[in-house]
Amino acid sequence: MNLMDNISRTGAALLTRKNLEKKKQLNLLEEEDRILCEKESITRKELRSLPPETWAERVNALPDGETKNRAACVVWWDFFGGRDATDAWPHLNEYLSRPMEVFDAPANLHNLPEAEQEEWNEKISAWEKEQNWLLTLALHQLGYSPYMAHGRVKGDE
Repeated sequence: MNLMDNISRTGAALLTRKNLEKKKQLNLLEEEDRILCEKESITRKELRSLPPETWAERVNALPDGETKNRAACVVWWDFFGGRDATDAWPHLNEYLSRPMEVFDAPANLHNLPEAEQEEWNEKISAWEKEQNWLLTLALHQLGYSPYMAHGRVKGDE
């Protein structure tokens, strides 16, 4: 056996050990993912089983304001909106007709000098991030898991 064969065998043994470690890590991640998916599934089932009165109580317990209105609309869409008109739940309907707050940017934003447009765009972006963060927190308070709340606000679900 020459030196190159010895190096090849040693390298193959090291690669095999590294692969085994990576496979163990991957198996642990897959198990954690499976557990998380089970928990999410249980949370979704629990939320779907809540009666409309409970949803109304939870939403009404949120502080008044824009975030409460947005959270009520998300809950309505997720749990009330798909019901037949003959079996409708009107418990959150009052929130559907409330106007949503929007960032008060100049109507002629696109005509402003580029530097001013950039400044306004940064302000708008910061406002939107804050609103999304507040909505995520409100949905979590209502019973959504952090993963579900984040997904609903980002539009992933």
